Amino acid sequence: MSIQATTWAFTHVLQPSQFAALFTIADEANSDGLCFTGQDKLAWKAGFASKRSLQRHLVKFRQMGLLHTERRSPKFAAGRLTDVIVLHLDVVGEKKRYPGQEAIESQKRQDQEDFEVDPEATEPVDNRQGGLGDKMSPRGIKATNQVGLGDNLGQNDPGAFKRNACGLTALRS
Repeated sequence: MSIQATTWAFTHVLQPSQFAALFTIADEANSDGLCFTGQDKLAWKAGFASKRSLQRHLVKFRQMGLLHTERRSPKFAAGRLTDVIVLHLDVVGEKKRYPGQEAIESQKRQDQEDFEVDPEATEPVDNRQGGLGDKMSPRGIKATNQVGLGDNLGQNDPGAFKRNACGLTALRS
């Protein structure tokens, strides 16, 4: 699965069934836009009743210049492997930008200004003294944001595996 290829699929203005086909191919493609998945699986994943529906969409996509296919054959055997579907990721679609995108980005910038904390301007927190720790944990864990101070497990902690193994043996006896 390639995020670049699936994002590319969203840039094209297509009918719903065409979009389902293109998005499914893009979802199965790698980061170079190569899809090695068979047409049966692609048709099933896109929700088509038959492989023929997918094949009609592939012809349309070839005409639109969105992809092409290449035949593959095994090197040391007879028969044929699945065709490689090559997406043309450099062909950008004509879909316009989302109308509310500027408002979303403006709100995101405002949230960053309001809520981000400069790590250099804050003092380190040290909760090693007297805290109850994590109430869900079998041992008290002290939280800290100082480098080098982490969980203080103590010297007598047998570890999770041994502690659980001891607990399981105790249940059997």
